[in-house]
Amino acid sequence: PWWKKFRHEYDRMLLFGSHETIDLPVAVVIAVNSSDPDVVSKTKALLERTRQEHGELWNPNLLKHFLLVHDCQNGDIEMAKRQLEGMKLAFGKNECHMIQLNSKVSDL
Repeated sequence: PWWKKFRHEYDRMLLFGSHETIDLPVAVVIAVNSSDPDVVSKTKALLERTRQEHGELWNPNLLKHFLLVHDCQNGDIEMAKRQLEGMKLAFGKNECHMIQLNSKVSDL
């Protein structure tokens, strides 16, 4: 209980003036794994958690970008594409993208 109050007070004390942009976040990136069965719900939960952690310091007009991380070695690309389409419907087509990674270790 004391930690939340301390963090709130600490964050409040670190704020700069409204004319300064040093502590003004310009965007938030939420990344989820394509192996999660419900990436839209997971993304919403992560976004809500971020909002709660920042409390009154959260800017509702903050730019948001949603990233679906897909491991090509351990997942179905077609399923990942369907998940990405679901994210685009929920959060906007220009705010959602997928990055494909290859976790296979080289034999060299």
